[in-house]
Amino acid sequence: SFSLEEFSCSAVTDEKWLCFVIEQLLSNALKYTGEGGISIYGADEDGAKRTGSVEYLVLEDTGIGIRREDLPRIFERGFTGYNGKGLRELGCICAGRSWTGFPTKSG
Repeated sequence: SFSLEEFSCSAVTDEKWLCFVIEQLLSNALKYTGEGGISIYGADEDGAKRTGSVEYLVLEDTGIGIRREDLPRIFERGFTGYNGKGLRELGCICAGRSWTGFPTKSG
């Protein structure tokens, strides 16, 4: 299933690269989510879903996740993780603040 909540979020960024990151995350979500779904929503700094003007953009899925041992390296240039597995959730930088959450699978 796919869920897109209504919200607005502004960021000072390079549009081309932000679109690239979002497309990559959605591609990975589609590739690695066999069951469950993909959600895109706005959130507050605690990660709670919000509508209207929000500080954070959240893309999450119920996919296979990231191995715990890969977490320290996820922001290294070119790092793809064990078998090229993708991120389950990303908090983007919006309104000058950042929030991230990365559910993991051990082993």
